[in-house]
Amino acid sequence: MTAATFAQTAERPSSDLVPIDDEEIVTLDEFRVTSNSMRDEYIASEAISGTRTGERIADIPFSVQVLTNEFLEDFQFIDDNNPLPTVPNYSPDGGGRLRGFQPLTMRDGFSRAGPAGLANTRQIEVIMGPQSTLYGQASPGGILNYISKRPTRANRQRLTISGGSYDYLRLEFDATGPLVRGKLYYMLDVSQRFSRGQIDFGESDNKNYTLGLLWMASRNTSVSLNWEQQFVSSYDAASTPSVIIGSLAMTTNNPVPRSPYIRKNGVDMGPLLLVWRDLPAPAGVVDGVPVVARDDYSSLASFNRIGPYQDNSSRFDSLTLLVEHRFSPVWSARTNFLYYHRDMDDRSWTSGLQFDWDYQRMWARSPMTQYQTIDNYAVQSELLARFSTKNVAHKFLVAIDYARDRYDNLSQYLPNYSSSAPADLFDITDLPIDTRTLDPFDPLWYQVDYGKLTRITSDLERTYDHLGAAASLRSFFWGERLITNLSGRYRYTRGTIDSNYPGSATNTYHGAGSEDGFIYSVGANYKIFGDNLIFYANTSTSFEPSTTFDKGLVRPRESERGEGVEAGFKGTSMGTRLDYTLSAFYIEKSNVAVQNPSYDSTIDEGHGLVPQYLVDGKIRVRGVELASSLRPFRGMTLLASVGYLDSEVVEDDPQNDPSTVGKRPLSVPRVTASATAKYSFTRGWPKGFSIGVNGNYTGDRIAQYQDDRVYSGGSASAKEYVTPSLFLLNGFVSYNWKTGKRLGHSVTFNVRNALDKFYLTTSYRYGAPRNFVVTYRLNF
Repeated sequence: MTAATFAQTAERPSSDLVPIDDEEIVTLDEFRVTSNSMRDEYIASEAISGTRTGERIADIPFSVQVLTNEFLEDFQFIDDNNPLPTVPNYSPDGGGRLRGFQPLTMRDGFSRAGPAGLANTRQIEVIMGPQSTLYGQASPGGILNYISKRPTRANRQRLTISGGSYDYLRLEFDATGPLVRGKLYYMLDVSQRFSRGQIDFGESDNKNYTLGLLWMASRNTSVSLNWEQQFVSSYDAASTPSVIIGSLAMTTNNPVPRSPYIRKNGVDMGPLLLVWRDLPAPAGVVDGVPVVARDDYSSLASFNRIGPYQDNSSRFDSLTLLVEHRFSPVWSARTNFLYYHRDMDDRSWTSGLQFDWDYQRMWARSPMTQYQTIDNYAVQSELLARFSTKNVAHKFLVAIDYARDRYDNLSQYLPNYSSSAPADLFDITDLPIDTRTLDPFDPLWYQVDYGKLTRITSDLERTYDHLGAAASLRSFFWGERLITNLSGRYRYTRGTIDSNYPGSATNTYHGAGSEDGFIYSVGANYKIFGDNLIFYANTSTSFEPSTTFDKGLVRPRESERGEGVEAGFKGTSMGTRLDYTLSAFYIEKSNVAVQNPSYDSTIDEGHGLVPQYLVDGKIRVRGVELASSLRPFRGMTLLASVGYLDSEVVEDDPQNDPSTVGKRPLSVPRVTASATAKYSFTRGWPKGFSIGVNGNYTGDRIAQYQDDRVYSGGSASAKEYVTPSLFLLNGFVSYNWKTGKRLGHSVTFNVRNALDKFYLTTSYRYGAPRNFVVTYRLNF
């Protein structure tokens, strides 16, 4: 079998795919997936993140989920707090959880990039499981890779205007096409998104500018340059204040059963009560314990303890250069360079989360400033050979990558002067007492001069160097009936830190450390009944280099590591109208850091003797999941997923209180489920109309472990704050029409949280109630 023959057998027949008029420019098809690989606007048949080469999802030996730009735009999900509503075993809480662990988020294979949004994302590829051999680092749960838009062959311009609840406004103009046909292509996107949000004083203003150029130097060589700049200005939305009172048992007399509640050893111990400032007194008393009535429960969930005098401004700049070249039908290569820079200036207030019912106060409010800069330089280089030995076709990939990440942070607070200090020196005691100890029933907001915040609490310079070398071999046996995948990676990480605290010998130090290791992935696909029924299995490992320095040992904290096995079935049936993946998996995460109870920061910091963290922790997760898509007839698309997780902390430091051994990890639901339906009318008077509905269920999650230091005292030594299960319903209606030969119009009406469910996230933030968005698009 020749290399050309191999390339032909690996392609999907074009009759299975949706024809796309504005086809993306592709130099090396072995490194790309394009819009032409979509069977449906919602269903992609290929992904690049799973192997670093463009492959059919059915041929990848682990679970891969893809969310297309059309799906994200229809439901406006990427601008919401849950960008992955159809992915099984995913929860948006706690920074996101995929198969029980916080996933690594990337853009085009780089871990440093500006925030992704509708303006710059073509699709999201979700790689499930510990797959660090792909990009050098990964969570045991998986990778979220946001694939950016690219220039297209055809001229296309589009104007988008959206408006909705909470002063939501989104404006976007994007254009793409040839500048010199056959040689030079461009992509331009300018957008702004503004929203005030559901939390008092909270707002966000995001401006995005993107310019991409693609030069076809020859038939086999291309150079792509992409520049992106983002400005994000926001008033932070704080979590809702809460109060714990007593150990009231959950009974029929409890008027707030929908609120988060406390659980001890699996037994419900009482509600986690929320306090609203419009209640002059508790609405009722049960067994001597004040509670808040259900009717008043959500009246002030939007209370923001940070207050109105705050500002968080960030600027993101990135520049990527991609060079692709085919040497021959066998050999091809590409190299991708990235420069990324971020500046952040945060002026805000700190505060305790809980409200002291006895004193009617929130304690420890203080103004603070934080200045951060991040610089990242990265390069990824790949060499691919496609060849055959006898009757077996192969793809052999060698990759080398390097990244340097520099992080600077300066945090400042008001000074704590002594009583003998001059009276004209402003310190924290000069703040009004009603500002430092805020009464949420009648808050006194105070506008401080942030220039007077001169007490430095953090002055860090941290640099990491990451070097990796990987090789993978994909082999296709018996006419591609059996596909094997072997990959391995050597990785090396070195970190340095400089901590500079004026006037403090303890907190001024320099530290450095390095770590290396080998990780692997082995998997195979076997076609039992062609593409209709494919058995797949894999075993793989991962590592997560920590960005946290151990202040006691003055070196980077040891990397957390993952190890997992997975097996299942996937396939495409009914003439490519049905796609499915059914999987079962077992994952362990080791070297999980836990606080060292023997560490005293006032004594041990910076001396290199007593560790701040112990890497004694271990978490195991086992579960099953099913994801499927169906196109039963023309115009109808159905998506469904369900997942179950049995997760547990299996090792922890025995001195910790409360001990978490045997408990579920934080923010991990046992059950998730999703169903989506879209129907587009293709004939008759309703032609041009589309309607879609999406429902998402997330099971209850442990939001926080709590020891016996609760306000009412209490004898229980370990309790759990549990966020209840939640079902959210979203939908849209759209209409598309044309005027003349070139102008295309569409209007879309979205409703999110259509049932108006009241809920809190695991960080106690008030979830958005029912809200609406109307979008008009003009294509020309």
